[in-house]
Amino acid sequence: MKNGLEMEHRSNMGTVVALIIFLGAFLKTPLVCSEEASPTTSPEAVQGQLEADNPDRYYRNGDPVDTGHQLQLFLDPSSYADRWDVFRRINEPEKEYNNPIVKADQPWEHSIGLPVVLFDEQDQIFRMWYANYDIGAWGRGNTLKNYKRHPYMMSYAESPDGITWTKPLMDRVSYMGYSKTNILLTGVTNCQEFVVLHTPDHLREHGRFMIWYRDQLPEYGNCVNVAYSNNGLDWTPHHDNPVYLKALDAQHVPVWDETRKLWLLYARPQALAANENRYHQENVRTRISVTVSSDMKNWEPARHILAPDELDRGKTSDNPGWFFDRMSTIKYGNQYLGFVAIQPRRGKDKGWIELVSSSDGFRWYRSPLREKFIPYGRPGDWDGGHTWMLTSVVPRGHHLYLYYVGSSKSWRTRFPANTRAIGVARIRRDRFVGQYGDTGGGWLLSREVKVTGNRLLVNISPEHQAWNPENVRYGHVLVELLDREGGVYGDQHLSGFGQDDCDRMYGDEYEQVVSWKGNPDLSSLRGKNIHIRFWLKSAYLFGFRFADAQPQSSAK
Repeated sequence: MKNGLEMEHRSNMGTVVALIIFLGAFLKTPLVCSEEASPTTSPEAVQGQLEADNPDRYYRNGDPVDTGHQLQLFLDPSSYADRWDVFRRINEPEKEYNNPIVKADQPWEHSIGLPVVLFDEQDQIFRMWYANYDIGAWGRGNTLKNYKRHPYMMSYAESPDGITWTKPLMDRVSYMGYSKTNILLTGVTNCQEFVVLHTPDHLREHGRFMIWYRDQLPEYGNCVNVAYSNNGLDWTPHHDNPVYLKALDAQHVPVWDETRKLWLLYARPQALAANENRYHQENVRTRISVTVSSDMKNWEPARHILAPDELDRGKTSDNPGWFFDRMSTIKYGNQYLGFVAIQPRRGKDKGWIELVSSSDGFRWYRSPLREKFIPYGRPGDWDGGHTWMLTSVVPRGHHLYLYYVGSSKSWRTRFPANTRAIGVARIRRDRFVGQYGDTGGGWLLSREVKVTGNRLLVNISPEHQAWNPENVRYGHVLVELLDREGGVYGDQHLSGFGQDDCDRMYGDEYEQVVSWKGNPDLSSLRGKNIHIRFWLKSAYLFGFRFADAQPQSSAK
């Protein structure tokens, strides 16, 4: 693979079969599909996949939510039924003081970006694949004409701890006269806007890792391709590339939904309200869309899911506002998280990363306060001009590592006046958004859920030494359980599971076991549909899940 990933092109012999509208699960008006549709991509099959575990059924039919043993975070209004005197707060990650952790320091690196990081459980090592930009090739420079150059490539680094990184020199891709580099892929024209992920189980036979990337192929133009690897270094092309045609700039981010057996692909959309041929002031494609497929071949028409709104408009004629460069998306428990790169419509301004959330991957929630999740740094900082490209969330111990790109100058300031680098920020596990009750206390009522374990675990953080009118020294959390028959009003609750029965929880815990008068057992409620009502006093609530306690072994 010394010349990068060499693709074997195919002729598009099959007819691309239209699937139903991905929201057809609740619009009830699927498109007509060709009779040639295979069983895995038939309208009935895809509609069933979309309806499976669709949170919208909770609101439409009153169906309870079955979370299994998965974590349910209280991210946005779609994740709870009601709340009073409880308020949503974004938990801003803490930036590593040694940032930036990866710089453009090799002769073949003019600028770098797009860090994709996974922890390899098998080899117990952090692996990073990052973009390497050859500005000379990108700008059609005239230097080093004797060498084939690529404007976009994928390079590699590795780390024992996720903070200190090395760039191993290998003989896979020689470049600009250097026989050994850390470059892994160049594609046919480019290896651009890539995402590396752990291969889903149904494709694992092809390799432990999977890459989706954009290349420019003679037969297809800009398109998305897939390759597999067992070691993260040597890549084998997917047998049926390209998997997605007419790829626009910015990432095409794939998410495999195991429950619905569908790929969700997030990218900039093709369909535009603005006529780009007549409107030349800026890139009018900068919003977010999603398309779905069950086979990586037949895709729904891309549908818009996020676009700038009234709050994204600027306040002066010199500042017309902001748009969305990209959204990196991950499945987190049974919910979706998106990291939107907010960029100025005027390049001299600064950009940042905003957190958005969704219960189904289609309907997304933005905070009305528009908090910055990873803000740009102070003037003079390495990331004081811009932050973007947050692609990876890597769990390690009690923290999550979030890798992003920063630059000291504003977004449109180019190399060499502005160089980009890679940094990392940490956030405590599962604590993206907290629902907070202050010193006066407040309530949050979950959606109706099915009891799927004999224990209820909660992720909470009461404040210590918090003052309140009763002069209680510590914040605390109480939990009570209710059902439809008993009602969810006033003091109504299931017998033995009331707020007054609940043992106060004072600890800062990721998985605090809830108990009532010393008894945590929910066996009598297994399979029942309940609401969970939380009382928060000077405390944060992040989420909950059901679990099964291990049976205690008998004494010998």
